[in-house]
Amino acid sequence: MIYYRYPVEKIGITSDYGYRNGILHAGLDLGWFDYQGENIYSIGSGEVIEKGFTSSQGNYVVIKHNDRDTSRYMHLKSSSVVNIGDIVSMGTLLGYMGTTGNSNGVHLHIEIKRDNEYIDPKSILYVYNDQIVGENTKVNYTLLYYDPVLVSPVVRDEELDQIIINASDLIIRKGPGTSFNKYTEFAKQNAIYNYYEVVENEGYLWYKIGEEAYVALVDNSLTVLDKKEENDNIENYKFEYTALETGNYKIKLNKGEKLIIL
Repeated sequence: MIYYRYPVEKIGITSDYGYRNGILHAGLDLGWFDYQGENIYSIGSGEVIEKGFTSSQGNYVVIKHNDRDTSRYMHLKSSSVVNIGDIVSMGTLLGYMGTTGNSNGVHLHIEIKRDNEYIDPKSILYVYNDQIVGENTKVNYTLLYYDPVLVSPVVRDEELDQIIINASDLIIRKGPGTSFNKYTEFAKQNAIYNYYEVVENEGYLWYKIGEEAYVALVDNSLTVLDKKEENDNIENYKFEYTALETGNYKIKLNKGEKLIIL
């Protein structure tokens, strides 16, 4: 899964994606106190496939991220600092916020197409920890936040308590219940995780796989792996006694007790 990043450091939505009087506003407008010159960054890795100027878009640039997704950045202050054919990464500087073209104020208009169809940018853009969200935007819009879980799969170890993930979309939450926030990423399918406690809540068993990281056993979402049983081999036993003097020694055994002397 790709976690595209908002293209600005300070996120303030000035106009939403959607229909206005039957006409689709096909992008998301982002601005910040009419500040001209705010850096505009690529939302993800890809190739610059188009740039230029039109009377409606102003200065613009287009990035092709993969076979499905493209992003278009409009109303840049001046021509984009990247060129057609350039390979960019998430966070590569593309240009600066402006008000060129058909624009009523300083802002970035970003459009995203998936499979050549417009989609709401808010549905696939994520706020990262180093970005700032305006208070009005927090109140009026539902944004996605990139919050990766800091738990990695492990190799099989029969001495440890472990589970294997069967589901492709098993949510990792910050506590043992659906009321706790969930992380951006799912537990990795077919991966093994150590678990440190099991909590029953809401009718499910929750397995703690890390600090503030829990997954639930729902249907066949995970499997608890068997631990290696204690080896009852005689080589694991050793009885030691140092005789104080030469003589005959008696040992009393109670019923059911086992004595092994090597």
